[in-house]
Amino acid sequence: MNIFYFHQYFTTPSGSFGTRSYELSKYLVSKGYNVTIICLSNDRSDTGLNKEFKNSVREGIVDGIKVIEYQFFYSNKQNIFERSKVFLKYVLRSLLLILKEDIDLIYASSTPLTIAIPGILGKVFKGIPFIFEVRDLWPELPRAMGVLKNPLILFILDLLQILSYASADICIGLSKGICEGIEKKNFLKRKVYLVPNACDLKLFKNSSQTLKDNRFLYKYGLSFNKNDFVVAFAGAHGKANGLDFLLEVGKALLKRNRQDIKILFIGDGSYKQKLLMKRNMEKIENCFFIDPISKLELSEVFNKSIKAGLMILDNIPEFYDGTSPNKFFDYLAASLPVLCNYPGWISTLIKENDIGFSVKPYDYDDFARKLVFLSDNPDLLILMGSKSRDLGERKFSREKINNIIFKIIKNKLNFSSEK
Repeated sequence: MNIFYFHQYFTTPSGSFGTRSYELSKYLVSKGYNVTIICLSNDRSDTGLNKEFKNSVREGIVDGIKVIEYQFFYSNKQNIFERSKVFLKYVLRSLLLILKEDIDLIYASSTPLTIAIPGILGKVFKGIPFIFEVRDLWPELPRAMGVLKNPLILFILDLLQILSYASADICIGLSKGICEGIEKKNFLKRKVYLVPNACDLKLFKNSSQTLKDNRFLYKYGLSFNKNDFVVAFAGAHGKANGLDFLLEVGKALLKRNRQDIKILFIGDGSYKQKLLMKRNMEKIENCFFIDPISKLELSEVFNKSIKAGLMILDNIPEFYDGTSPNKFFDYLAASLPVLCNYPGWISTLIKENDIGFSVKPYDYDDFARKLVFLSDNPDLLILMGSKSRDLGERKFSREKINNIIFKIIKNKLNFSSEK
């Protein structure tokens, strides 16, 4: 059985994007399927291919997965028009591929929403079964953020969204809110499955808070004191992330004379320079920035130096239950307590499992108080970290999540072959 997996941001653990598509593809290969990944070149992924591009494409086998990588460079620093051109080039090349290849199943994983177009046309012109995995609701989220305001573009995206759900045999949403959003526009009542992100428990080992060593961070130019309490946000630095909040938390900590609590920003994005300027202009000297690092490096940083993980988003209600960030599952896997600044399903998990704290949006002082409390209560820190890892093992192990998707795919392929 030949599965063509369309995911623009595919990476191995040597890149800094999430590795859901890589891990799932390896799992499907181990179950006897032939998997072909179709992806883009970008500044944060490492596809495992290193030979030269020919006619803007290169391909090869990576851990049993056939990888086709298009040389249409993407960066989250590009504006929406530059990104759109890249997305359309990817779609056109993908359509040509679908027309000439023997394919048993198309599995497309957003974002962007245009990733569904190959699945739609493969279904229409060749009758290929199509599974659409939705990681973010488009255009709901950019509309809510005010990023997209053009009525014509929003209308086109609304139509594409409805057509995507109508064409897919099965939709997979990564959170409850995403599934509910799909069902609202899913007029043909296609099957919708909730399958969240997963914890890489083997990569992010069950680390001990008592053995944390800030000297490991020297390699990134960070000379923290041995007893500094270092917490981290690891992810995109864009409008949606609302990271000004953490700078305000840093200021609140300085007012409390808690220079020992350090906030580490790991990543990149369109707002990073603005954040750095504010940090420097206002002398928020307990906030530090490093560039994106690979998943492998991130696991080392978390395991060896970080005391808690931070979940930060701009206060937009559509985010509350409509996202499933990779970083949360990495925090769980690394035995880190989690602090969150927005309500929703992640906040509920934190409270129900006693793995950290959730505060109201914009309450910088309360967030700072929670950090001070964790820093001053090492036994609680250890207990919450242990519960965090336990939650990851019980509900979100990579093998458990991959097996759920495997069963969905297997049932669909068996059903299709019987028709």
